[in-house]
Amino acid sequence: MYTGRPVYATIRRIGVMPHKWKSLLTGIQGREQTEMSRAKNFWILLLFLLTGIVLGGFIGNLASDIPWLTWLNFGETFGLTEPVVLNFGILVITFGLTIRITMASIVGVIIAVITYRLV
Repeated sequence: MYTGRPVYATIRRIGVMPHKWKSLLTGIQGREQTEMSRAKNFWILLLFLLTGIVLGGFIGNLASDIPWLTWLNFGETFGLTEPVVLNFGILVITFGLTIRITMASIVGVIIAVITYRLV
């Protein structure tokens, strides 16, 4: 039923001021944005970490020829040295995964995390 009063007057009569509306609405939207920003931050962090690992490994390979930087290429290799082969007659599937962790890749990850914190 229309009382003839403006909406603002009706809202004021029931005790909710427009400035409180904004805080109520931003509280709801803020939670949604926080969840979205957490997901977004996770993907950005993952991108930074992968970039740090790849660049660190690349720098480690380049530094292996320089005598005083050979320590950057020092590391360990984990994974399947021989790939697993599944032969289904028509379809042949080969699974293999090898991860090489070097000092340079660890330094790259540390730099990536510091950069992520600063950005």
